[in-house]
Amino acid sequence: MDGRPRVLVIDIGLTHVKTVIFATDGRILERESVPYPTRRAGEFVEQEPSDWWAAAVKGCRAIGGRSHVLLASVAAITVTGHMHALVLADARGEPIGPALVLGDRRALRQATRISAMVGPDEVYAITGAALDPSMPAAKIAWLRDEMPERIASAAAVLACKDWLRSRLTGDRLSDPIDACASSLYDLRTGEWSADMLGSVGVDRDRLPPVVAPQTIAGGLLAEPACELGLTAGVPVVVGAGDDVEVLGNGLLGPGQSLEHLGTTGSILTVTDRLVPDPEMRLESYPHVIPGLWVAGGSMTTAGAAIGWARKVLGLRDAFACLGEGSPAYAPVFLPHLAGERSPSRAPNARGAWLGLDQETNRSSLMRGVLVGVAFALRAILRRIETLVGRQAEISVSGGYDVEPAWLQLRADAYGRPLVLLQTSEPTALGAMAIAAAGIGVYPDVATAVRVVARAGRRIEPNPAAVGEFDRAFDRWLLFHAALEPAWAAASHDGGWGPSGTEVAAPVVSRAAGGSLPR
Repeated sequence: MDGRPRVLVIDIGLTHVKTVIFATDGRILERESVPYPTRRAGEFVEQEPSDWWAAAVKGCRAIGGRSHVLLASVAAITVTGHMHALVLADARGEPIGPALVLGDRRALRQATRISAMVGPDEVYAITGAALDPSMPAAKIAWLRDEMPERIASAAAVLACKDWLRSRLTGDRLSDPIDACASSLYDLRTGEWSADMLGSVGVDRDRLPPVVAPQTIAGGLLAEPACELGLTAGVPVVVGAGDDVEVLGNGLLGPGQSLEHLGTTGSILTVTDRLVPDPEMRLESYPHVIPGLWVAGGSMTTAGAAIGWARKVLGLRDAFACLGEGSPAYAPVFLPHLAGERSPSRAPNARGAWLGLDQETNRSSLMRGVLVGVAFALRAILRRIETLVGRQAEISVSGGYDVEPAWLQLRADAYGRPLVLLQTSEPTALGAMAIAAAGIGVYPDVATAVRVVARAGRRIEPNPAAVGEFDRAFDRWLLFHAALEPAWAAASHDGGWGPSGTEVAAPVVSRAAGGSLPR
């Protein structure tokens, strides 16, 4: 070992917890990915916080088993994690029931009620986003209506990464990115919003203080240090929600965009001012760098839709179909298996294959799914460009970018060059940059990002294919518009019911337990 500091990042994804040890120049020295289960039934999507912790412990122990010396060299720890999860904790920091995570749609009625109470325009002005059932604000209101005993016994309302970090240090803090993701934070003032807190009936003292992501939350406590195989006292940096991926992609100025493609999907861009969307189709939140902002939109089922289709169609490889026909002429697929968040706000949207004929087979259906996911992201990109101008290129990363034909399809579908990052862990890398600045390795986060975030190869769109995809995208939009009345009718009729969402679960399900209806 060279004696230089190492940074451990615990990254809570929607299906796996990753533990990654970085050198402070951005190199990955060790990593481990541990899956954990999700429980689904109807509109319910829940995870156990204890499973996040167990996966983090297992990951660290696995790394320690391969290189105890490397684990012992960790000089800082930070945590990032999926956003929009709601964790209630008691006075000892123990979770009260399961976490309600992204994709949980049970709070549609409460979201509608809160929007009417505060006013949709005012909600958007305060929080930077239209209120959606997946937002913690709506979930708190649902629990208050349906399980008031949980709310009554809660001493703290936390994001997933903040709960896990509290296991490390005992602190109760958050950062502006995760605070914005709650729909309880006023991004204009940088404080918890009295109007939003009042609308859901939660006291301000149950919300954590919001501090800069590079703040040191405290030292690693002895008990969790023993469980993880680390040294007690190591500084733990607050960190940020997983949209900190913008840092891992090197986005430090206006006009830079990234595509996130994992279980969910997003297109995000950096601006030098807050850019509200007059139609409230996009979301905005502060960048980690003061004075910058991030605007963009997300879809709930991107990689999740690909995994679902591969399983349902009985295919071993989701991408083998790309060598068997033109993707632009595949059946139309709408990937909204758990509602649509952006650029349309349609909580009761559902997926569909359309335009089938007698030549349709499993391969063509799978090609349609891949194109449909790309087009759903292109629709978000189109809205971004309407507000902030054309994006010259898009930085890409995520678990589905390793197949060259899949990368080319997305470049062609967007009509934009893709820049493939050198790192395979941009979210964890962004969190590492924050931690390295927090312990003084770099003078600030921006300097850290300039050192550690590196672009790799560039994928240019094929001009002939771009024209085909432009026409196919117009067709995709027509089918999308044709189904919008049906989705709206489902909202008025009370939704799709349990049978409409059971099939949308591409992750492991538990057989029993928790608060799910039997």
